[in-house]
Amino acid sequence: MKLYLSTTSPYSRLALIAALHSGKRDLQLHYVLPWENPAELIAINPYSQIPALLCDDGNILSETLIIMNYLDDRVLRGGCTCARAAYGIATINQAVRAFALNMHQPAHSIPHPHIARSREALARALPHAPQLEPQSDDWGHIILGNGLNYVRMRLPDIYVARVSRDNQTAVSAFLARDFMQKTETPQLEKRPARVADL
Repeated sequence: MKLYLSTTSPYSRLALIAALHSGKRDLQLHYVLPWENPAELIAINPYSQIPALLCDDGNILSETLIIMNYLDDRVLRGGCTCARAAYGIATINQAVRAFALNMHQPAHSIPHPHIARSREALARALPHAPQLEPQSDDWGHIILGNGLNYVRMRLPDIYVARVSRDNQTAVSAFLARDFMQKTETPQLEKRPARVADL
């Protein structure tokens, strides 16, 4: 199997964590910059989105939760797990939208309205985020922790102002976990070739 990913994507990070948790040590890692529409990514995913998983049987999977569930079928089990996972994915989606639109905003142009909309959604939702249990192996907590962490990295003003102190403390503890350390951007920039190399 081969996973197409980028070094900074929170979606790629979740797929990598699922691969680590499920013991897919031989999973090959292929790094791409999806914004550049690389031919090798478009060949397997015409949407040029990551992560994308080329399976041993030739099937191609896209969308983070589908890939995660394929790698580890414990990802979406139970209502509480799914509720936390949904909050985490929604948080990532809004943060990625706000960050990416701002990053690609032409200089001296009127800001895209979805930047403000996503920032407002995060400001509204983050105070109500479920309490993260940083040492839990429940996938809902792992996905939620990654969502909160992505806001911390990309939109620190919103994170500090809107994430509860308890969740900020929990995120700090969550970042010390082995799988979070192994999937940090500086580690991925070393371009490990397989999950076993993380």
